[in-house]
Amino acid sequence: MAAFPDLGLFPPDSKKKQVLQERCMRAEDEDWDKDLIPSLRMKCITALAENFAENPILDELNEKDRETLLDMLPTTLPLNVSAKNVPEESYWMRCCEDKNEAINIKQYDNSWRRAFLERHAQHCIQQFHPSKDDFDELLEQLKICQPFVIMLKIQQLWQKNQVNPVDLYYYNIDEEEDHENPLMPSEDCQCLQFTTILSILANVTELDLSYSAKECSYEFAWNLFQITEKDCEDLGKALKEKPELTVFRLRRSLLDDPRALTLLYALDGHKNLKVLDLSHNKIKDLGAKAIAKLIKSLSALEEFNIMNNSIGVDGTECLAYSIASHQTLKFLNISMNKLSDAGGVLLCRAFSQNTVLQTAIMSMCSFGLEAAKALGEMLTFNSTLLSLHLSNNELGEAGGEALLTGLEQNSVILTLDVRMCQLGERLEYELNRKLKQNKHHDEPNYVLPKTYSSFVRAEEMTPRARSLVSGGDLTARSRGSVTSRTSATRKSSALSTRSAASKKSLRSLKSAVSKVKSMISETPNN
Repeated sequence: MAAFPDLGLFPPDSKKKQVLQERCMRAEDEDWDKDLIPSLRMKCITALAENFAENPILDELNEKDRETLLDMLPTTLPLNVSAKNVPEESYWMRCCEDKNEAINIKQYDNSWRRAFLERHAQHCIQQFHPSKDDFDELLEQLKICQPFVIMLKIQQLWQKNQVNPVDLYYYNIDEEEDHENPLMPSEDCQCLQFTTILSILANVTELDLSYSAKECSYEFAWNLFQITEKDCEDLGKALKEKPELTVFRLRRSLLDDPRALTLLYALDGHKNLKVLDLSHNKIKDLGAKAIAKLIKSLSALEEFNIMNNSIGVDGTECLAYSIASHQTLKFLNISMNKLSDAGGVLLCRAFSQNTVLQTAIMSMCSFGLEAAKALGEMLTFNSTLLSLHLSNNELGEAGGEALLTGLEQNSVILTLDVRMCQLGERLEYELNRKLKQNKHHDEPNYVLPKTYSSFVRAEEMTPRARSLVSGGDLTARSRGSVTSRTSATRKSSALSTRSAASKKSLRSLKSAVSKVKSMISETPNN
């Protein structure tokens, strides 16, 4: 309903009606008139919002004025002012929305304030150039965010100096061991020092690092995508001073065996570390042996990920020994390593002894028939493993039969990934059928799917069944002859019925013709 009713006082094209509509007072809307003189209260709140950076006053206001002031505050306030004096989540939600970034607020305990300040600290570290930017200014920004930074995820770290890409491909033939970049010592390529960073961010309990560059453009150099020896020493000292750290991830940093030995020594005996992730690096057997010793000393470790490295059988043997007796490890990802059948057998022995492990991922590990047989035997003994991933291993049909034999005696496992393992349709169907039986074990009214033999198509039948259908057996032939005699009898009876009907119609037709002839003969001539 219009604010001013149309009583036919103005012509249709008159502007007076529009002016009257705009001037008509609407009591339910406080802002109905743009030219309305603001009240003294609104003038005071506007002045507070404009001068909030110099004189932050918020706690002295009542609830209604406080909400009005928060709505008027700009999101471009200095961070040292807003972080200390504005605790309301509505303001920080507007700050995050102005950044136009997708944020999963559940990762930050549903706190927009923590989300904004944590991401601001990460952005400052990722954009910091040791050779260009001021380190003291970075520390000032981190001190402002310090009370709210709990999870630090760094996906880019710039090094101090840049190396010519041609120099990194230079190798000295006279030396026994080739090494990259002999023209520049490693200390000249050092990244940001985390001993100072983590000493300021004292509340960090989750650390996720990647020593690589994502926005290098014209500054591209191969040395930007690796962690140096000096970085490992510095990071090791920082980790040794963080006993409250629970999650440590170092991924995509070209971490090799010598650097791993330097870094992981600092984590030996850590009491609170629950997650250790060293995926997508260059760790080989020597580094795996050091990691195995480290795992044995981590009494609270629950998740270990060493995916996509270069670990062989020797390193796997040490890892299996540590995993077998570990009392808290629940998740293991060792996929995309060169384990082969020997490494698979060693891990299966460890899983048979371990009574805590729930998830094991061993995809693309060059497993074959021997590893499949060991996995089948392991499934008969293990009673805690809930999820097993074996995709992209050439197990074959014989390996699939071994897995099925072991799975039939296991009522605990719920997930078995055997994609691209060349098992065949029948074995994959039977494995999934057994997994469904385990999932619905506690449901008495659940009806299991039929066996694979119930769905075999004619072209997938065995040679014996195909010969029976085609008449290769005497019994089938006799059945076929009986069927043919029966069909012949039915055909002859049908033909006799048709002939009797035709004879009857012919006799009736002859009698009708004779009657017509007699009638013609009895008719007198004209």
